[in-house]
Amino acid sequence: MYHSFIVYKKFYYLKWAVLLTAICVGLYLWHEPPSVPNGGSALGYLLGSIGAALIGWLSWFGVRKRSYHSTTGNVQGWLSAHVYFGCALFVIATLHTGFQFGWNIHTLAYVLMVVVIVSGFVGVVLYRLCPRMMSEALQQASRREILEELNETTANILRLADEVEGDVHDRVLRENQDATVGILAAASREDSGAQAYTGNKHSRKTGIRNSDDLSDHLYRELSGTQSPEAANTIRALLSQLAHKRELTGRIGREAALKNLLTIWLFIHVPMSIALIAALIIHVVAVFAYW
Repeated sequence: MYHSFIVYKKFYYLKWAVLLTAICVGLYLWHEPPSVPNGGSALGYLLGSIGAALIGWLSWFGVRKRSYHSTTGNVQGWLSAHVYFGCALFVIATLHTGFQFGWNIHTLAYVLMVVVIVSGFVGVVLYRLCPRMMSEALQQASRREILEELNETTANILRLADEVEGDVHDRVLRENQDATVGILAAASREDSGAQAYTGNKHSRKTGIRNSDDLSDHLYRELSGTQSPEAANTIRALLSQLAHKRELTGRIGREAALKNLLTIWLFIHVPMSIALIAALIIHVVAVFAYW
């Protein structure tokens, strides 16, 4: 039976994180520094060491989740620990500062830590919601299947256009020409194919707008035609255009969600690296003046 990382092993890591946090809070309340509480006191050094160890250990999660052959626990357990000890880190690091902040590298390290923790929570939400929403956008089909169906639909549109004379035929050919280029080749490479078709936002918007304009034009032609065969062909064209628009929308929604996850990574990972760099400078500066 599947259990969320939130309740992993009956809140195993939550219990340890709460225990660690409670001990640190208890020490902070018990400790009586000679002056105001700060990171330079004996307790400050202890809390700082615990916080630095947590940052290093939690940063390892990004490496661990890509080590599929590792035997040090599973990804679900590491994610549970990551979330709960990330919360504990925020409390412990705040106690380490003694609520003393300034315009210096020490406060910068703290601010970066807060940004990384907050963005981490955002990432947890995104990675819980986006995969399901991406699957729903594709309606349980794969990206390759959608692209192949899109290519087939476009071919049907062009085939039907050959059966229509005059202005309708020319407009269908002109407004679907770009859509046919590279779709079948893109479908043979699922990831790169989706990017090849959905990567140009301007082209997607233009294609949808042109399809709407073409549909309006076809409806006008349908209302004015006297030929049953031409009317049937135009109806088939309208059906295929609507299906193409629906397929394009599904791929666009899936690509937008995938891009959202990529944007999150481009924020969270560099901020994590900046945090580690600031932490190293913070530690070196502390020991240089110890």
